[in-house]
Amino acid sequence: MLIIATASTHRMACWKDGLYGTDDIVEVTESSSLKTCLARHTPQVLLIDLEFPGLGNPAASIRKLRQACPATKIVVLGQTASDDLEITLFMAGVRGCCDAEVECQTLQRVVAAVRQGEPWIRRTLIPRLLDELTARALGEPSRLFSDKGRSAELSRREQQIAALARDGESSKQIASELNMAEPTVKAYLTGILRKLGMDDRLKLSLMMNIGTES
Repeated sequence: MLIIATASTHRMACWKDGLYGTDDIVEVTESSSLKTCLARHTPQVLLIDLEFPGLGNPAASIRKLRQACPATKIVVLGQTASDDLEITLFMAGVRGCCDAEVECQTLQRVVAAVRQGEPWIRRTLIPRLLDELTARALGEPSRLFSDKGRSAELSRREQQIAALARDGESSKQIASELNMAEPTVKAYLTGILRKLGMDDRLKLSLMMNIGTES
């Protein structure tokens, strides 16, 4: 069984047509019912639209969905995911990313691969993802920034905070993990946004974390 989560009637129809006859499909169009459906059905795969209502900070939302249903493998479909966002999503636990306008045969291959435990990721992103996983294992700052020549603009502490924020951690969670005051973390994040001039989606994620109290 798999769940398709999108508020777009067009995308729902296309994705269902693409997977017709391959599995039992449960449709979810509202964020309020997604966790309930996950708990009730425990699907092998969840296909979720990057523009799904309530997704908000994608990485943080993926973490919560995985906590709600650890056995479910998550595939994110969207049209505007940057390289950095895709890597962040994989670090948060997704097992596949692809374009929302994916062809039927390709969508079937994506679901089949992810169900068998294989990640669906662009080959060009694999080296960067491995670098990021290595950095995390060694307790080093995120390397996502260095690929664009921006690491020199951030101090070591700023890199630590930025990496946690990009992974979906709230200001309060970052403060607890790094033994800092929450207002200090928020001030750091404001400075990081200014220094990096990140693209709109990642900037939004950071800004949401700045205002998070939970």
